Amino acid sequence: MQRVKPILLSGLLFLAIAFFVGMFPFLIHMSAQYVNWNPELSHLRIPFLVLIFLVLLVSIVALVLALFLVLRSTRKNIFESLTVRMLNLIGHSFLAGALFFGVMYIYGYAQLGKEIGLVGGYLVLALAGYFLAAILVYFITDLFRKAVEYKEENELTV
Repeated sequence: MQRVKPILLSGLLFLAIAFFVGMFPFLIHMSAQYVNWNPELSHLRIPFLVLIFLVLLVSIVALVLALFLVLRSTRKNIFESLTVRMLNLIGHSFLAGALFFGVMYIYGYAQLGKEIGLVGGYLVLALAGYFLAAILVYFITDLFRKAVEYKEENELTV
């Protein structure tokens, strides 16, 4: 059972990475369909695509870092400074995603003079989700940092 969990988690992370990579052409197609359906928002297509591509990119970075963390972690090397740095980078990735969602919301509001409607609500929810994920990862990073300090202190006393 101990060997199955990392393999399953690695497989799920790989599928998530593949899903996010597959979103790039899908979003281009969907944005073209949306512009045909709602032409008064056509000037927002390219800036929103760039921002959502940046969100996808930082999400892929976070997933790849998580995959590397799962692949290299064993019971002996989980509490190392490299683990703390990787977790910190994952938190930075989520925070960057929240920033891009915030920029997307503010840009849309500034261009239209009003909220984008239902899409604006989804942007706020995504911003909150990424921000909460960043806070959670930073909290876990702090716990791992303290565990690494205790481990190093314990190794020095023995």
